[in-house]
Amino acid sequence: MTIEKVRSALNAAVRAIDGSPREGQIEMAEAVANALADRHHLLVQAGTGTGKSLAYLVPSLVHGKRVLVATATLALQRQLVERDLPRVKEALEKELGRSITFAVYKGVGNYLCLQKMNADEGSIDSEVLVDISSLEKDARRLREWAAKPGISGDRDDAPDVDRRVWLANSTSGRECVGADECRYGTECFAVNAKARAQNADIVVTNHTLLAIEIVDSHPILPERDAVILDEAHEFMDRTTQAVTEELTSGRISRAAAMTRKHMPGKLAEAFV
Repeated sequence: MTIEKVRSALNAAVRAIDGSPREGQIEMAEAVANALADRHHLLVQAGTGTGKSLAYLVPSLVHGKRVLVATATLALQRQLVERDLPRVKEALEKELGRSITFAVYKGVGNYLCLQKMNADEGSIDSEVLVDISSLEKDARRLREWAAKPGISGDRDDAPDVDRRVWLANSTSGRECVGADECRYGTECFAVNAKARAQNADIVVTNHTLLAIEIVDSHPILPERDAVILDEAHEFMDRTTQAVTEELTSGRISRAAAMTRKHMPGKLAEAFV
């Protein structure tokens, strides 16, 4: 990877959005390119309007190896996946003469869980929830959506349903039994999303997943040659949130209600 090639690719990408490279953007892109080539850490601080996203996306794609981009906010994640990467892809495929792929990978809780949806846990519990008719309608809409072919299972693509309905039909990384143990393992939306990400040039994820992987020392994200931590000033707080557990009275009540459903009559009545 040469600096001249990075500059040419940056020009092509910026032209695709009807702009022109800025001095700070060029300097950052060259610094990122050198860091990727020499395999050293790089800390960059750049003001608003510098064009930071393109300044790291372009050299990452010219680099030609898988790069993971972690963001703090959903807004930036969406900007990368819905706006920046599609434009960069179109421009650089012509410039580099090869196909470019990208994918987003989120936590398991962002995907519909077929196991929970088709089990008792996916139903609405009248002992816990009050507005049953409305919530049952939402649950029905979610099931109808899940039955459609080719859906992502991603919450952002799902019908707008009550948060409680989504929680009843999704799982967490700790609760998930894993594809090998689950009867829906081959159909699992989270598993298939990770499979798509495994083969992508650029994988966009969030600080929380990266923090969990680091703390647990367990690979939950796709393999990569390099990591770019955007919005890095937020990473410490996101890491703290990721490893902090909070036990509230509401969570205890919900757990008790779910337990009660599996108890025989008299024992359930006595269970508080």
